Amino acid sequence: MKKFHFKTQESIIKGIEEKPVKKGFNWDRVIYLVTLLIIVVSFGSYFISKSIKVTAESEVIMDKFNVTFTNDVIVTEFYVEEGDSVRKGDSLFNYILSREADDDNMFMSNKNDRGYSKETENYLVREKLQTERDLQKARMEIKSLEREVEALKKEIDRTEKKVFLDVEPPSAITSLKKDISDAEMEMSQQEDEIDYLKNYLAITNKKLENLRSQIPQVNIGELQGILSGEVNRPEEYTYISPKSGMISQVYARSDEVRYKSTLVLDIIEYQGLHILAYFRQEDLKYIDAGDKVEVTFPDGTKSAGIIDKLYPKTATMPDRLYDSGSKVERRIRAVVVPLNVEEASKWYGFYKINVIVSKSKYF
Repeated sequence: MKKFHFKTQESIIKGIEEKPVKKGFNWDRVIYLVTLLIIVVSFGSYFISKSIKVTAESEVIMDKFNVTFTNDVIVTEFYVEEGDSVRKGDSLFNYILSREADDDNMFMSNKNDRGYSKETENYLVREKLQTERDLQKARMEIKSLEREVEALKKEIDRTEKKVFLDVEPPSAITSLKKDISDAEMEMSQQEDEIDYLKNYLAITNKKLENLRSQIPQVNIGELQGILSGEVNRPEEYTYISPKSGMISQVYARSDEVRYKSTLVLDIIEYQGLHILAYFRQEDLKYIDAGDKVEVTFPDGTKSAGIIDKLYPKTATMPDRLYDSGSKVERRIRAVVVPLNVEEASKWYGFYKINVIVSKSKYF
């Protein structure tokens, strides 16, 4: 058999040399590490803060002075606005007495010999128009309250299920029922006011009709006097502030009738400014009267205060201070006052607003 001889040389495989690929910057790893660091720092700060500080849910409390009158008045001009600071003795507004309670005197004043007064007619027309506006406003308010009550009743049904599932505290139902009771009471007051306004409007229309039936034939001199405004005006008074403080809310408008006992405006008094703080019972050993505390407001600003008084008897916090789903607990109450006048000025804009009071446990 014929022999075959194969080549014994090694085979050489030729190819293209590949250059090494440079690795890019790993942004995913950087983002992961930064996120992890933020989480660690946040949790670390939280636990360190919990271990060295005591905190309390709190709210700013200030005494209010309500400006009302024992008679019906018409505010003619305001000198202040909401948020203005006032001192005792400052002029707040001008007003005249509304004379619906003394109509006979009203008709006797500014009358000529024939029983007709242009000023009285103008006054009655203004009263009529204002009463009609107040009636419309009261009816709209009642409709709004009815819708509010209906919504609150539906909310109670939903909240009862959440309470059953232990998602909401039982106090949530109590709060809703109180809101319904307040709304119904306000509706009753509005209905009483509507009855009063209807009666007053009927009286005003009757008196206006009677007055116009007495319109005399005036001579040229009398007419010129009326047109030139040479008539007697109701006496105007200025209301002087009896307190120093800040104008919290203005309820009246210029040339609007404010009925007796109805608020015209209210003043937050500078005296009596304090924070009512609710500390946990286990934190009682870390707090005492005279301790300096830090106050943190919702906008992030801080202030300093001093614990003026402690009430060892426990009490439940107001519902508005609880977080949603929190359980009701009894706490220690503390009265915190501003450290000085400069610190007090920071508190006035946070009336009835939730704040946090904190204090170091060890120093």
